Amino acid sequence: RLGAVFKARPNCTAAVLHLKSVVETFGGLANELRDAVDRYKHGEYAEARDMFCEMAEQGVEVAQSNCAWMTMQERGTATPAGAPEGYVPNRELRTQAIVRMFQRGAQQGGADAHL
Repeated sequence: RLGAVFKARPNCTAAVLHLKSVVETFGGLANELRDAVDRYKHGEYAEARDMFCEMAEQGVEVAQSNCAWMTMQERGTATPAGAPEGYVPNRELRTQAIVRMFQRGAQQGGADAHL
């Protein structure tokens, strides 16, 4: 038994959080996050936001915070195709989505999401 070797009870939550951290830092997600950051740095805001928001839906904490922040700053948000002239987005729905993303990030311990 693993717990007997280390004189501690196995902690599944800690193991999952550690694995998540490793994958986000060194795994395939790290490459996707770097690509999104590079796009942002080069002014490709819509592409960066799309990438962050897609990863956010998959539960990536840093992507949740970045998606929420970019949406809040209206970076990479565009008028939907086919929208009538003078289109104004529903601010209440957008605010709810932003809050939801920040909350999801905060639930995973994201310091930025707590601010």
